[in-house]
Amino acid sequence: MSLIEKALEKMRAESAAAAGQPPPKPARPAAAAAPTALPGPAAAPRRVPRQTVEIDSDTLLAAGVLAPEDKQHQQVSDYRHIKRQVMSLAASASITVGAASRVIMVTSALPGEGKTFTAINLALSLALERDSSVLLIDGDVAKPNTSRLLNIERYPGLLDALADERAEVEDYVLGTNINGLYALSAGKVTDTANEYLSSARMATIMEQLLADRNRYIVLDTPPLLVTTEAAALANHAGQVLMVVRADSTVQRAVLDALHLLGEREGINMVLNRVTHTRLEGYYYGYSYGDRYGDTPVPKALAHP
Repeated sequence: MSLIEKALEKMRAESAAAAGQPPPKPARPAAAAAPTALPGPAAAPRRVPRQTVEIDSDTLLAAGVLAPEDKQHQQVSDYRHIKRQVMSLAASASITVGAASRVIMVTSALPGEGKTFTAINLALSLALERDSSVLLIDGDVAKPNTSRLLNIERYPGLLDALADERAEVEDYVLGTNINGLYALSAGKVTDTANEYLSSARMATIMEQLLADRNRYIVLDTPPLLVTTEAAALANHAGQVLMVVRADSTVQRAVLDALHLLGEREGINMVLNRVTHTRLEGYYYGYSYGDRYGDTPVPKALAHP
């Protein structure tokens, strides 16, 4: 059993003990999961992924995405708190937002804030839920680090589904060794990525992915002030988590990023790497230098 699986099983057992329930049975493989349907119209039947990948906990541990085993309880607890707020907002979403409330866009103003760290850990936390699943999408087509960390770079993904009008996006969704967690890679990078992400085809794909009413979608996107792709993807998300690195991100950058998102509900901040936390130092840090993919980072916005 991997480090990730051990951590998730431990938290499931602790939750059951706190509620006076017997320990949960071992998790079934992701492809066999059968979540309880939510109230309302019948959800579309979940398709069994064509492929299942093994998420390497050692890679995530080495990258700082997972805390060492003796500190994992605190990390899981922190993200459970974020998850509960996300799920509460999804459940109380207005009719104008609808299914998009289950799409959580994770972004930042600038590189280096820890958004990929946040996206992966939020997805792992959502995977603990018994009545739903989570699809982690690497929408950071300029710098697909989620795909790299999950070792799914070689698999076709979002951009491939966008490029082929005849493709069914569910064919590109990958199962994982973590029960309830699915993944979609960024796909083959193209110079017209922004046009694809802004197209009607993108809206169709998101509609297809949301047909499963028991599914949450965590969408890792590029920083808002560095590329235009993040603003395009924001149109498909009912919730936005803006990751801000403590004692680093300048206020002007955050305000400019929020301005790009416009007047909308469902925007929340995640303060990353707070100095007093017991998890200090255990996070995924980018090393972009002065470029983000092929895009120069504006010097005036780059933090020290």
